[in-house]
Amino acid sequence: MVKKFTFKRAIALATAIMFIAVNFIAFSITSSAETVSDSGFETVQLVTGADADSGDSTGGSTGGGDAEATFEVVVMFFVTWIGRIGLLVAFVGAIMFGLAIKNSDAEQKQAGLLTLAAGFVVFAVCQAVDMFNIFA
Repeated sequence: MVKKFTFKRAIALATAIMFIAVNFIAFSITSSAETVSDSGFETVQLVTGADADSGDSTGGSTGGGDAEATFEVVVMFFVTWIGRIGLLVAFVGAIMFGLAIKNSDAEQKQAGLLTLAAGFVVFAVCQAVDMFNIFA
């Protein structure tokens, strides 16, 4: 029971860290924001580095390029960290397998090998993210 509770806390902590990191990345990509009123509705227009430096408040070409670049940065951030977490899971699986060899426990050996394989599968999928053609 203690292990499940600790695991749930670790997952909640990892989720909170990922949420904070994504917000930090999104904030660092956009240097400032302006509030623009169009026909009674208030919208927020993001001004990136080139527009903020020139002082152009119209936004210039705020097409899909900035949004796509931001999307790609956020997705690659998640892919990088999920791959690292996969390697961590594989490391934990290797430790589980090593301790099971010491105890000659077949069930624990199987659990360790499955955890090791799962970690490597997650890492491999993250390394092959280009195969899914997300950004095209």
